Amino acid sequence: VLILINIVGAKQTGRMQIVIVALMLAAMAWFILFGAPGIEQARYGEFFGSGLGGLLGATGFVYVSYAGVTKIASIAEEIENPDRNIPLGILGSLAITTVIYVAIVAVMVGVAPAKDLTESAVPMAVAAEQVLAEPGVVAVVIAALLALISTANAGILSSSRYPFAMSRDDLAPDIFENVSDRFNTPVAAITITGGVL
Repeated sequence: VLILINIVGAKQTGRMQIVIVALMLAAMAWFILFGAPGIEQARYGEFFGSGLGGLLGATGFVYVSYAGVTKIASIAEEIENPDRNIPLGILGSLAITTVIYVAIVAVMVGVAPAKDLTESAVPMAVAAEQVLAEPGVVAVVIAALLALISTANAGILSSSRYPFAMSRDDLAPDIFENVSDRFNTPVAAITITGGVL
């Protein structure tokens, strides 16, 4: 389905991303706003109890999600006013993501016992259950599924543009260079990279 959406056009792909991201932001905002009043300051007492090792370990897991900003540059050809919008997109997404991640972690640590968070494979669901009961857990699961779909959709869009550009520079087979007359998208590049993904 995501391959078909990408074939139909970058605008349709972008519209789908906007809807998905809006739903994910709503779920995260719900968690932050309803969780903040339930924060217990005492839970932050041992935040750096194990030194910087724990912080650096957690940073490694979070850092991977920031790699998504590079996808903005890979679709530069599809972006209107790229000189302005690419830097705004990259810097804006970094700033917004950082604020949201810090707020979510602050609420998670502040509302749930540390032992429950560290012993769980799904600490976000543990914290959501503390804050929002069963509906919160459902919202977290839905947001996680939407994040997976969003990542896959953006991955197909951005990764298909690499062989497309390479074929125009004679660095990849000519098939990747073909653009559909009907959809004005590189159908072969999207289909093949989407299939590989």
